[in-house]
Amino acid sequence: MNSSTATDYCASQTSQHDKERYLSALFAGEAQRASLFALYAFNLEIAKTRESVSEPMLGEIRLQWWREAIDEIYEGRPRRHEVVEALATAIGAHDLPKQLFHQIIDARTFDIYDEPMATFGDLIDYAASTSQSLMKLAALCLTEGRPLSDEEKVVLRHLGIAYGLAGVLRAFHFHASQGLVLVPSDLLGEPAALREAILSGRWDKGIHAALKQIATKAEEHYRDGKRDFRRTRTIIRPALLPAAGVMSNIKRVRRGAFNAFEEPVDAPQYLRQLQMLWAQVTGRI
Repeated sequence: MNSSTATDYCASQTSQHDKERYLSALFAGEAQRASLFALYAFNLEIAKTRESVSEPMLGEIRLQWWREAIDEIYEGRPRRHEVVEALATAIGAHDLPKQLFHQIIDARTFDIYDEPMATFGDLIDYAASTSQSLMKLAALCLTEGRPLSDEEKVVLRHLGIAYGLAGVLRAFHFHASQGLVLVPSDLLGEPAALREAILSGRWDKGIHAALKQIATKAEEHYRDGKRDFRRTRTIIRPALLPAAGVMSNIKRVRRGAFNAFEEPVDAPQYLRQLQMLWAQVTGRI
């Protein structure tokens, strides 16, 4: 498969299934854009593991296939697969660190089992290993070979975690329909009862209180990242832009009458586009 075909496939998958990151990638230069699409298509492949298999063992096999595929890219023998081939080109062009790919894959192992997310700290680590790692890889594709500054690393950490936590809020209803609960048990006053309510689609004020705590923590990280956003290089901002709409998600969850089983957490697409455009042009989120 030629590189153009692989890139087109990754762009198509991202456009269909990860609209926010797709739109943010359009602010990057054409050469870097292909690498971003490869990263985001890889992330989609890993993130959909639970919904793609009928039992955890098959999920383990799927994730192991991707671990080995990543290792083989670094050994110079990529597998024949649209996303793998596009990813191999991105890794070769930008010297991306292998451990970040493995962090994303390893963190997603949690998704394939029905075990509860024990603590809020575990959820923060999950967001860091998934969303933050992906955001850092994207930024490294945009730096044109220059290392990230310490300030940029701090902004990436905070906005990556904020976006990951907001993602838990956005996907709450979908995850529940798949039997997956990412709301930490230590945020649920009656963990067993409220976990069962989540899986049964029954709204409860205790669930809302837990989601609002996640929203509050997401806002803390967002504001910490926002403080130094203007000091990041313009060239890496497309990697950060998905986080521009975090506050829209937070405000929806905090509404008094909010019910995540009946109302979308995501802001309208046109608003997300405007927020990203504003952040890219003004350097403010």
